[in-house]
Amino acid sequence: MTETVSNTSTLKDADQDAQLAVLTAKVDHIVDHSKEVTERVRKLEKWVAGAAAVVAVGGAVIGFAIAADASERSLLIDAWMDQSREYMIDRTFTSPDVSVTDAIGGMPLQDSGENMFVRDDDGLRIRSTILLD
Repeated sequence: MTETVSNTSTLKDADQDAQLAVLTAKVDHIVDHSKEVTERVRKLEKWVAGAAAVVAVGGAVIGFAIAADASERSLLIDAWMDQSREYMIDRTFTSPDVSVTDAIGGMPLQDSGENMFVRDDDGLRIRSTILLD
């Protein structure tokens, strides 16, 4: 009976040793595979970081180009607006002499004597010599 227990124990030990060897091989394979996956992930991370840098630089370049184009357009629009204003001023401008003459000419006069209006020395103030009712 001792032999049977000994044989059973030996068979059990051998079976456990075989299972342990299989599990150890599986763990080694998983560790190796895990290292490979980690290396691949790191490589992909580097590619993604590089692509992100390229996209960021490209976006900055495009942004600067758009800003430069907008400032050029703004300058062109400002110049065009200035020219439009000058054109309208030149077209509708009435000199002060004409305005004063028109204003004086439209006033009702009672007396048609000489020098109804006399300018002061600076030419801006006008004294009226008209006698109204």
